[in-house]
Amino acid sequence: MSRTKQKSSKGADNLLKELSKFTSIPEEGTSYATHGIHPYSAKFIPQLPAKIIEECVNERHVVLDPFSGSGTTLLESRLRSIDSIGFDTNPIAALVSRVKVTVLSKKDWKDFDNIVLQIKLKFKEKDYSKSWIPEIPQIEHWFEPKIIKDLVLIAGEIKNIKNQKVKELFEIILSSIIVVTSNQDSETRFAAIKKNLNFDAVEKKFFKKLISISNSVKDLSNNPKVINSKSDVFFADTRKLSTYISKNSVDLVITSPPYLNSYEYYLYHKFRMYWLSFDKNIVLHDKSRDNEIGGRHEYAGKNGKPVEKFRNEIFQCFKEVSIVTKPGKLIFIIVGDSQVHGKFIDMAEFYTDICKEIGMDFIAKTSYDLKSITRSFKSQLGVANRKNINKQQHILIFQNRSNVKIPLAKHE
Repeated sequence: MSRTKQKSSKGADNLLKELSKFTSIPEEGTSYATHGIHPYSAKFIPQLPAKIIEECVNERHVVLDPFSGSGTTLLESRLRSIDSIGFDTNPIAALVSRVKVTVLSKKDWKDFDNIVLQIKLKFKEKDYSKSWIPEIPQIEHWFEPKIIKDLVLIAGEIKNIKNQKVKELFEIILSSIIVVTSNQDSETRFAAIKKNLNFDAVEKKFFKKLISISNSVKDLSNNPKVINSKSDVFFADTRKLSTYISKNSVDLVITSPPYLNSYEYYLYHKFRMYWLSFDKNIVLHDKSRDNEIGGRHEYAGKNGKPVEKFRNEIFQCFKEVSIVTKPGKLIFIIVGDSQVHGKFIDMAEFYTDICKEIGMDFIAKTSYDLKSITRSFKSQLGVANRKNINKQQHILIFQNRSNVKIPLAKHE
């Protein structure tokens, strides 16, 4: 493990020392509050953004995650009564983030309970009259007929829900069981296998998830700190941040940008997008793939795109980050090294060069071996891990363009 700094405050160095401890799951776990409501691979440990937030901002501030994924940073902000903003081009990620930080009223829960009763009645009476079937290519290769029948029953009911918050909560519940009831091997392996699911697998898994997820959302809705803050989640491109939020409006940025050539979010959430495609905000996987930055589908193999394409896209993203962030405020980037076309890429150097070119000041960093971290990130190691390439995980701190160096202080 190594730490370096340049013009850094003692506070930054001490914080990095604390952050470098989060290489394994803490005793309290990582699924508290609503963190565990939906599967999402390669998300960072929530205690990491939590520590940064506690050290750097207070309730008057706004936190931005321009690559918000499943909303970990947004929720940790909200749990501390701090407003937050998230962006993601993956529709499932945006949906998970919205529900993860949502607050439902008594009326919302009444609507929710009524819909639960409707779905239960549909199953009891085996009423498939409102069924809605997504246009999934080779659907019976990926889903058994008995599974399709019950999934379309649920999807048909959700499609007609008028209350948007309640509708999105049901969408998350349905989405959370899509992979486990399909023939897709796992969240991180896109291959069809025989699972020999029970005839009532969909019904049982759906209502089990319904109980656990709704209980988590209820607890969050009753949390006074959450009630006193807000989160805005945009299903939008980070390269257009300043068209959605005001310039110089953000007090802290915490983000984990796409890991180059390591994961394909569009692919592993592909069937979720199909099953929720009745929602106008859920684009199908081909459009999501086109908007994804750094995915393996673009950079893997001898015909993969050059790294310069990724650099240009990330440059545009962080240029926008600089525009919307207040001068002098801090930007935390959590990212791991990559390998493209057989070439190792030190992502600490990669992002430092980009941020300096934009006009940000490098403050400090800490790095540690990717092999030492929890499985939340291990899925991103891939082939490089098997070849014993020494990839590092980096936590980088930059300060937005300003001539004044500020210490970490949340009471300013």
